Amino acid sequence: MKPSIYYDEEADYFEMFFGTKRRGTVDELKPGIFRKVDPTSGKTIGIGILNFRKRARQNRKLVLSNSILS
Repeated sequence: MKPSIYYDEEADYFEMFFGTKRRGTVDELKPGIFRKVDPTSGKTIGIGILNFRKRARQNRKLVLSNSILS
């Protein structure tokens, strides 16, 4: 499954969907780190990161465990 990537430079918001972008419910995993979930299957369909450039400059690693992705 090819990811779909979106970045809003003005809002400094990064979003990645696994497959095509679609609606889902959102859980905040950590401050500014979000997981989008398919409401029917309960599977993770995407992630979102606020302050993406700031986090990248600080070399923060984002580790997605299998439990988050499933």
